Amino acid sequence: EAGALVLTSHNRLATKIRQAWGQHQQSLGHTSWPQPNIYAIEHWIDECWQRCCDAGSAHASTGTVVNPLVEQLLWEQAIEEDKHKPDSLLPPSYARLASSTYSIVQRWMIPICRLEEESSLLHQWIKIFRNKLSQNRLITSADRATTVIKSFESKTLPTNQSIVLVGFDSIPPLYSSLTAAAAETVTIANPTSTQKNQVHQVSFHDEQQELKAAAAWAKHHLNEDPSNRIGIVIPELARVRNQVDRTFRQTLEPDYRLPTQQRTTTPYNISAGTALSDTPLVATALGLLALNKQQLPLTELCQLLNSPFWGNEHTATRAYAEQRLRKLAKRNLRCSDFRYQIYQCEESLAPEESMMRPTPLPSSENDVKNSLTMTGLAVALEHAETLRRDKPKKTNFSQWLTLFQQQLDVLGWPGSRPVDSIEFQQQQHWQRMCEQYLSLDTLNIEVSLNEAIRQLQKLASQTVFQAETEDSPIQILGLLESASLHFDHLWVMGMDDAHWPQGIAPTPLLSIKLQREFETPRSSPDRELSLAQHQIGGLKQASNNTLFSFSESDANRTRQASSLISDLKTLNPELLPTTSEIDIPSTKELELVNCEYGPVLDLDKETLNGGSSIFRDQATCPFNAFARHRLGAFAPPEPMLGLSTMDRGSLLHD
Repeated sequence: EAGALVLTSHNRLATKIRQAWGQHQQSLGHTSWPQPNIYAIEHWIDECWQRCCDAGSAHASTGTVVNPLVEQLLWEQAIEEDKHKPDSLLPPSYARLASSTYSIVQRWMIPICRLEEESSLLHQWIKIFRNKLSQNRLITSADRATTVIKSFESKTLPTNQSIVLVGFDSIPPLYSSLTAAAAETVTIANPTSTQKNQVHQVSFHDEQQELKAAAAWAKHHLNEDPSNRIGIVIPELARVRNQVDRTFRQTLEPDYRLPTQQRTTTPYNISAGTALSDTPLVATALGLLALNKQQLPLTELCQLLNSPFWGNEHTATRAYAEQRLRKLAKRNLRCSDFRYQIYQCEESLAPEESMMRPTPLPSSENDVKNSLTMTGLAVALEHAETLRRDKPKKTNFSQWLTLFQQQLDVLGWPGSRPVDSIEFQQQQHWQRMCEQYLSLDTLNIEVSLNEAIRQLQKLASQTVFQAETEDSPIQILGLLESASLHFDHLWVMGMDDAHWPQGIAPTPLLSIKLQREFETPRSSPDRELSLAQHQIGGLKQASNNTLFSFSESDANRTRQASSLISDLKTLNPELLPTTSEIDIPSTKELELVNCEYGPVLDLDKETLNGGSSIFRDQATCPFNAFARHRLGAFAPPEPMLGLSTMDRGSLLHD
């Protein structure tokens, strides 16, 4: 109400504060009100930067903010050009570490001159990296914040009367300087509760039991009152996201596995997204583009055959092709062999007259789609290979992206069936990611096809996909996303002595002396203990009913409760609500078939091979003998390194 600028540590908190402000205005009988100044701090810095550019500020004329993908590539080039780096050092492996370390150096305002003596390798890389930024008129995101500070100090940007910081466990010195320059007074909000909250600790045998109990507890409170705000805080949410999603889906929607059940959005919200490269639709696109390489692992090729997001739906051809590929028993196969095996399968399964017809190359998108239905997978793969041969060995990224899009069109991506809502969102994310990919052309370099594919795969793995869903009463959050949020019921998992407080993890490129002097993240045990105490104190006040839980064992060691929750009352896990698996009823009357005996062997039509193994298998298990010798069910050979047992035997006989 005083008109202060409210800055939060993350977007979720800013959204919740706006919603609370709107509810407050409605409770006062207002139908409209001015938009409050509430921003996540990164969003606010970007807004200030845009205002500097619009105002024609001299401070903003130094360059544009570098794209994260371009920044990674510049770091790779800087490390590669360092003549004094160790011979065993691989630039792509160290580029991301160097980028994050330099971000810490800038945000914690560590003087570059101090690095020359205490972190000489990093100092040399930064020097080369800064030169490359200057050549391309680019700046880092931390440089952008420094420019905004100068704009506030020179009065190019008007200052605010008051700034309130919400949800910050710690704030980098660069951002402290920025807020000090942007306002006359800066206040850090520390919400406190005067109510007596119910806070308990509870232990479980393992992590899976802990997850199931949390899901059942959330379902119980949701059924009691659908308007309840329920929070589940999991510090290592990114690591166990798939397990969390599966457990909560089985508990809250146990019928989602039924064959007739359509895929819908989940009745809960998970703050951690997944890598775009791990989503089925985009993983298929990357797998199809990987066919431009000379060879691929057998597992990737088989996964590609089983994907519905490309080509036609000739499942018999795909199944037969996978069988032939697995019989080769090779860990890696040439992509040309992959195309040949599919051609052989289609030739043996399709009518001879349809395979004898010559097929012209497609000249338009309609011709491409028609050719997919007329000729199948083999010709589509050959068309994509022809497009690749027409390209030079090296060209810019936009030309390679044009090739990738043409190949995906030829191969029928994203499939012949209509995509659902989530798959459509994945497709939209892919298109936006391709637009980011074009930013690499700002470097004016030409690369090989393999390098272009590598950069595309890297961008997809670093792009986070989070399906857009409606707000849910159950919020599953990481530790940082839960800061300063309030719930009716809150469950905090993983509160064992191995993770609370967190152990130190200093960055290896920066001397530990500098990190502890400037109190950088994960550099000091005292800092981590103080931070953990502050976070636990906030979580204890975040709800009227709070549970802290931990699992007593994992694969490596036995765990105990963290000392930070040792003073809490212990709750018996048997008192918590439980759920049972759903009993799937039979919706059809079943027909009973007597299968005590198989069909009579017709020696005029059937030929049995196997010799004495027929009697051995029949004596061991009659059903397995029937499956193997009558139905032809044999396990494909396992791929192995070097020569197989059969190859070695053949060589010995020769």
